Amino acid sequence: MRSVFTVALLLALSGQSRAEIMAAPSIEWLSCQSDVIVVGKLEKIAVIKGPGDVIYEDCTVQIGEVVKGDIKGKELVFCLRTLSSPEPSVKALMNSRQEVLLFLSKSEDHGGESHLDNMYVPTSMLQPFSVINLSDVPKDLYGKDMTVLADPKVILKIVRTWAHSKISHSLWSEVPYASPVFKQLYAGSSCYLIVPAEESYRPYFLKLARSGNQYERQRAAEELYKFPGEETEAVLRELLADKTENVWTFSADTIWRIEYGVRAAAYNSLKALGKPVPQIELERKPTDAEQRSRRQGYWQKSFAEALRNGWKVISVEDGITRQVEDRDTVSVVVTCGKGDSRCRFTLVPKEWDRKDYPPGESIGIDGRHSQGARQFFVDGNMPKDLKDMVIEQFGLETF
Repeated sequence: MRSVFTVALLLALSGQSRAEIMAAPSIEWLSCQSDVIVVGKLEKIAVIKGPGDVIYEDCTVQIGEVVKGDIKGKELVFCLRTLSSPEPSVKALMNSRQEVLLFLSKSEDHGGESHLDNMYVPTSMLQPFSVINLSDVPKDLYGKDMTVLADPKVILKIVRTWAHSKISHSLWSEVPYASPVFKQLYAGSSCYLIVPAEESYRPYFLKLARSGNQYERQRAAEELYKFPGEETEAVLRELLADKTENVWTFSADTIWRIEYGVRAAAYNSLKALGKPVPQIELERKPTDAEQRSRRQGYWQKSFAEALRNGWKVISVEDGITRQVEDRDTVSVVVTCGKGDSRCRFTLVPKEWDRKDYPPGESIGIDGRHSQGARQFFVDGNMPKDLKDMVIEQFGLETF
């Protein structure tokens, strides 16, 4: 749904930044993606009760300038979909000394909320927000050149230029550490600015498509459809033959599927360009040998990290197989040793019926609510120190 929630608007109007947002649209991209851009004075706010806690604030704007869009007349109404609050979210804008800059688009995907049918709503939920008080510019407005924008004249100049751009795709451009934008967006992760997919990016992605790194090739294949042309098509067709694989797991010790990530991205990009694409394999099921190797490798490493005091992993082997919800599930048998002593753990998928449990004592399950959890059984008389090490390492719980 294209709408802005109360908390987002309040933060925008107060100039505060939201640390949890690691990506923000540039003013240039907001200008490209908006259906309508106007500058005007907020004249009236009609508050209408919606479903549940939803409040619709229908805002009437006296238009001073139409920057983009086919708008007839001197007034425009747009809707802010907010949650219950004592006062309208943008009431303060009615007393603004200068006009308000609005980035608006027709509401989409609003389900049964018929009030939003054919209504203009703010284009973006992300910073910078789409309702900008030119008297008190928020600190969260960014240019595609990684600058923080504060001057209303500069902002309007950029918007008037980019409002007429034919670019219809965007890119996530990583924000450099030294950029002033980074200091405002950073909160423990990488930061990105959403910018128009300009032609100047094409050479970069063509070069990336020939990288030795499969993830760089995949990113190039995902983005190149935004730059149509013969060279783009030729490179994407080369990538259809890429054999590198992405492994998707059901749990730490079980492979769900294996995807040809680069190949699939190239395939999808060619389809997006409207080009014919041959039927090729984009993903496959893991082989029994690959599943077995995954199980044995994972539990070998996990038990090796758990054992101390002279205990070592002697072997990790598959046990019996049971089908659960049309999926083969396999128990794992881990044999540990110390000198001439041998002790065995049998790890059973949590979905198994009790009648399929192995003999022995259950010492707990490694996260009963987690996907792929296993119940641990021990054979016979197992030394307490070995049992305690395993319980501690895997956080086994009983119930």
